[in-house]
Amino acid sequence: MNYCCSLTVLKSPVTLVVVVLAGALLTGCGTKEETPGGPAGQGSASGKDAAAASGKDAAAAGGKDAAAAGGKGTAAAGGTRGGTIEITREPAKKTSFVPVTRHLDAGGSFYMYLSTEEWIEDIARKWDDMREAFVAIGATFPGNEMDDGYKFIGNGFSQSGIAQLSGVGMSTFPRENDLYLNKAVFHRYADAKRGKLWDLMGSRSHELETLKMLPATTAFACFSDFDGQLGWEWLGDMINDSGIPEAQAKFNGQQAQLQSMGIDLDKLIGSIDGQVGVVFTIDESRTQLFETPNGQLQVPDIALMIVIQVKDSSIYDLVSSIVPPDAPVRRTETAAMKAVTMPIPMPVPVKLEPTLAQSHGYLMLASNADIVDEAMAVLDGSKDGLMSTAEFKLLSRDVPTRGVSFHYLSERLGSSIANVMKQAAEQAPDDEDTQFVMSLLADDGKGVHSYGVFEHREDGFYFTGNASTGVGSIILVPAVVGPPAVLAAVLLPALNQAREKARRMNCKGNLKQIGLGAIMYAGDDVEHGRFPDNLGQLHEQKYLVNGRVYGCPSTDSPSESAADSDYVYVGAGLKDTNRDPTTTVLAYCDPANHDYQWTNVMFIDGHVAGQEAWSIEQAAEQNGWTIGTGQ
Repeated sequence: MNYCCSLTVLKSPVTLVVVVLAGALLTGCGTKEETPGGPAGQGSASGKDAAAASGKDAAAAGGKDAAAAGGKGTAAAGGTRGGTIEITREPAKKTSFVPVTRHLDAGGSFYMYLSTEEWIEDIARKWDDMREAFVAIGATFPGNEMDDGYKFIGNGFSQSGIAQLSGVGMSTFPRENDLYLNKAVFHRYADAKRGKLWDLMGSRSHELETLKMLPATTAFACFSDFDGQLGWEWLGDMINDSGIPEAQAKFNGQQAQLQSMGIDLDKLIGSIDGQVGVVFTIDESRTQLFETPNGQLQVPDIALMIVIQVKDSSIYDLVSSIVPPDAPVRRTETAAMKAVTMPIPMPVPVKLEPTLAQSHGYLMLASNADIVDEAMAVLDGSKDGLMSTAEFKLLSRDVPTRGVSFHYLSERLGSSIANVMKQAAEQAPDDEDTQFVMSLLADDGKGVHSYGVFEHREDGFYFTGNASTGVGSIILVPAVVGPPAVLAAVLLPALNQAREKARRMNCKGNLKQIGLGAIMYAGDDVEHGRFPDNLGQLHEQKYLVNGRVYGCPSTDSPSESAADSDYVYVGAGLKDTNRDPTTTVLAYCDPANHDYQWTNVMFIDGHVAGQEAWSIEQAAEQNGWTIGTGQ
């Protein structure tokens, strides 16, 4: 929950650029070059709004609104690594170049500055022009909805404070192998009026108390300040000032409905105090075996917890009161903690006991009670937490200890996912699709790791963090967790489903051939027109000699023998003069061959139908089919 995310509520080009580039920065970006050094080079670059350069001999300065440079040829840069970039000419208008770049590290593998003032001013001017055009069109509609909608969006934009964004800058500096120091600045002038967004996600930096409750097994955590009262009041004011009666009636009506149910929404939102976030833990020292159709997977112990810092127990009391008194739950009531735990016996490789707890001013919704107990033990100091681990100490170097938001990603997340996926793939070593998935995972055993903090200063938001991308020369990273592992987790089930669909089609084709053979057999029986007594007669009398058609491809070892066919033949005694040839079953594939989820059925007239079913009797009852002999 970072500040770049909070800007997405405004659909402007500025927001898009800020969100994409800031999201990439959270995990590190840039090519893996050696730390540059040496004398200043001769290159230069300029542009109307922004300029950027990186590489061995690049340098850049000047331009109407922005300039950026990085590489061996740059002059020394501000921050911990060098001085300021030399400005060769003064811009015609004031820009935020100096205060933004003062925080950044030039001379690394990525460097960028973008002035946004004129851009946002131009958007505001064009917005007014578009409004006049749309209002003219909207005048033909009852209620003038177009004008009301424009007013609502315009008010939200002006109140948000996005127009106060005066510049964006970011840099990546290689510190050592696979470790980058990343910085970003979202600048506003300190004397400008602050809009809602600048305070919604934290008005001032503070000690990161929630960091002190993270277990040592934390694989991913993301926390951010959130002023729920401010956000709720802002939403209410925007709706009530919109002039849209339907929106006002719905908003106020929902509040009244909740009040009638004894739910004070204002009180619940107002009880949120400080940071909200999510924690995901992986304990590789404790594993469980999970049975799959192809074997067993060894899965590490995992847990998930959502945390909300609260002023009182309003939310806990409301949620816990919904649980029926006679429900099979475990309740805890002590001076230090209140908790409700509901064990759910399920055949999954994790301990699933949904738990709602409140302790030390934190409301926690967790996948089990163990992660809650461990977090509170870390907070009390009775157990070592994340901050004591070697990985965190590495990633937290030169990162501020105060802020309004932070994220942490351990390399164990990607590597653990990759390990489980490899186990699943190795259980089918001869399958081309799973071998393809394994190749995706082969080079990503280590995984990505990252830690960063957002500060809120008087002149904007500042991000500082360390990260290892593991993606070579790719600058913009599409995700923050081991992309190949996540891709494989999505691909493998999809590939399995596609494979099963193909096998069902092949199964249907086999039945079609068996049906044609049986019809030919009955046609040659001129006197009676009887179908064969069994499939062996088709094979013996050369009506169907290809043994592979007698086996269902969805089974582990498809049969190649008519005498031991995977298909169930029920045509003995039937004649080709049957009164209901389209609904009388001649043969079918046992649903057990398709994990009791599907069956293919062949009828006297030769057509084959597929059906979701766990038994042929279920399918026949649903469709009015007849199974067995009879005329």
